[in-house]
Amino acid sequence: MKEFETTNKNVIQQLSSIEKRSGESPNTISKGTIAVEEKYGTIKFERRLKHPKEMVWKAITDQKEIFRWLPDYKGTFDGHKGGTIDLLNVVSGSHVTGNILVYDLHRVFEHEWFIAPNQMFPTGEPESVIRWS
Repeated sequence: MKEFETTNKNVIQQLSSIEKRSGESPNTISKGTIAVEEKYGTIKFERRLKHPKEMVWKAITDQKEIFRWLPDYKGTFDGHKGGTIDLLNVVSGSHVTGNILVYDLHRVFEHEWFIAPNQMFPTGEPESVIRWS
């Protein structure tokens, strides 16, 4: 397995209202690790957030909140145990589906993110999993 670190210095940050009021500048250097094993790869980013875990959990599992940070998507995002994802990007036509794989309240949220073939992704993205922990 190959592993290496990457840095993206062109990160565009959207500051929360708390960050705007405090005047603090967040660390905008995006460091991640990439591990490749045979034909699959894993990309891992770690972030420390200055928000209560309940607020972060709601932002990644609540359909209303999801559509606030994915405004071009319409559909369903049932972010709970046994839930499903079925989203359509109304601008690009990208169609995303998946199942909720792990739901451990305020600890782990893992779901599939399958992208059907479309103009942006001619072969789609059939085997993606996103894990929040």
